[in-house]
Amino acid sequence: MSNQQKVVLESASKTEVFIPAFQVKKNRKFPCEYRKRCQELVKLKLLKSLGLKYIDGANYGTFQITKLGIKQLTKAMGDSQA
Repeated sequence: MSNQQKVVLESASKTEVFIPAFQVKKNRKFPCEYRKRCQELVKLKLLKSLGLKYIDGANYGTFQITKLGIKQLTKAMGDSQA
């Protein structure tokens, strides 16, 4: 798992509904290509797309981390500490 994917999964695991566009402002190490990383993680079934959410006149993609995503994240965190 790439470092960028790990950053996205870490951020998604901290909230129930993950909105990447808002997380970019909070997390400075967030990858520039976060949309591409989110779509990769959806294809790998590590994130689940919840569709668009309308906030302040704009639509944002929302995601939720899956059980498989949590499992892969804990495995990646364990590998990086070893």
